[in-house]
Amino acid sequence: MSEIQIKAGSVTNAQRIESLLKRNGYRATIRRSSRIAKGEGCGYSVILKGESGKVLELINNSRIKYKEFKVL
Repeated sequence: MSEIQIKAGSVTNAQRIESLLKRNGYRATIRRSSRIAKGEGCGYSVILKGESGKVLELINNSRIKYKEFKVL
């Protein structure tokens, strides 16, 4: 399992992603980014540990928009 960071475009989408992941058994938390570049949205990310392929598939099937999916 690896640590995953999902950057959301809005706090609402970050909350939707967190809720989706928790309903599916993941321990997800929302974090505010300390440095936000112009065009990155609100600066909220969802952090969790899991298998990146399964998490990415789950989010893409839900059609919740996100800015970036990164395995740390």
